[in-house]
Amino acid sequence: MYPPVPANLPRISLPGRMMVGEHFVPKGTSIGVHHFSTYRREDNFKHANEFRPEWWLGDLEFKDDQLNSFEPFSVGPKNCLEKVG
Repeated sequence: MYPPVPANLPRISLPGRMMVGEHFVPKGTSIGVHHFSTYRREDNFKHANEFRPEWWLGDLEFKDDQLNSFEPFSVGPKNCLEKVG
């Protein structure tokens, strides 16, 4: 129900034209995603404020959930070492 860290895991934006949603992010900007608010958005998860293991078990009720928004241990080269890809 709660993320493993109390804050975001910041990254520095890359050179080039980077967009987050409709917003331009200049290169070298510190950016991050606040886990708690991401995991509690009804846009991402149906019944977002409940403990629902069915999200991960293929239950058709949750077929439209955005499971890719759940990255509690980061992504990319700084991802959790124990995560199997």
